[in-house]
Amino acid sequence: MRLTALVLAAFTEPDAGRADAETLTHLCGLPQSQLDDLFDRFIHTKILEAWHCDGDAGEIHWRPRVTG
Repeated sequence: MRLTALVLAAFTEPDAGRADAETLTHLCGLPQSQLDDLFDRFIHTKILEAWHCDGDAGEIHWRPRVTG
C-alpha cells in the first residue's frame, strides 16, 4: 500500500492524477486486480475522493481527497 501511495503521489497534480494502467502495475509490482483493490482501499481510508479506469485509453484517473 505504501509503494502504491508513493507511485500515485509521483503522478498526482494538485487536484487530480492519471497514469497509464500498465505503467502503474509495473511500478507497483501488482496485477491490475490488486491495484483496483488498493484504489478502493484508498477511497475507504479517505486518501482518494474518486478513481476510475478509462479502459479505452488504458489510463487510471484519480482525485485526491482535499483536506482543510
